[in-house]
Amino acid sequence: MKERIDSLLSWANEQNRPKKILIYFLVFLVLSGIFAVVREIYFPPKVTFTSIPNFYTQSDKEKEKFHLKEARLEKVMKELHSFQEKEKMKRLTKNDSMRIEYLYNEYKKLKNEP
Repeated sequence: MKERIDSLLSWANEQNRPKKILIYFLVFLVLSGIFAVVREIYFPPKVTFTSIPNFYTQSDKEKEKFHLKEARLEKVMKELHSFQEKEKMKRLTKNDSMRIEYLYNEYKKLKNEP
């Protein structure tokens, strides 16, 4: 086996054979590239690999759950904005601070839910 490999290497290294081997290899690469392009254009694949966004494939129950979550999130945001206005008027109490903390935690929980 080793003798056969040595004989092939010695044949490839004689005179201009490295040039010939390189030319044959480059011709093979160009032809295979052309073949791949022609095959893709004239014989397109029957299966496309694009995926539909997950939201549109879910059931109505999942969509409703998503809309309820969005409504709760919007409600929390409105209440937080009302407390922000109250803070500008310097009317916050200790109970308001606790409520703001609760709303902020609720907001984070809603944002991180899948």
